Formats: sequence, C-alpha cells, structure tokens
Amino acid sequence: MIPQRQSSDLAAESFLVLRTAFFGERAEPQFYQLRDKRNTQDDPFDVYVHQLLEERLPADTKCLKAPGPLITP
Repeated sequence: MIPQRQSSDLAAESFLVLRTAFFGERAEPQFYQLRDKRNTQDDPFDVYVHQLLEERLPADTKCLKAPGPLITP
C-alpha cells in the first residue's frame, strides 16, 4: 500500500508562514531586510516571499516563482 498524504489547506498554511514572518505574537510588525533592487523590473519583495514559502512550507510542497519579471506569481 502507498501511504496516504494527509491533505492540508495550502492557503491557510501560506498565510500562517507570512503572518509569522511579518508580525509578532501581539501583531506588531517585524522588521526584515531586502536586497537592493537591481533594475526597474526587479522585485526583491517577491523574491523574499518566495524564499519564505520555499523554506517554511512542508517539505513535500513546491513553491514556484514566476519565470520572469513583471509576471504575476
């Protein structure tokens, strides 16, 4: 038998990852560092959010980022 993966609410898990990264226990904003913007179409915040989700979502979840600039993730 193949073990069944327990389903999860991906939207809720993503929200919790981002809430924890950007707000503390008492809803106070958390400071974070972004790298410098390299050109007009570069978006360091999108890269940072992708990195957070990639690192903090369950290991069997894949986080894909847009393949190029000015494309909705």
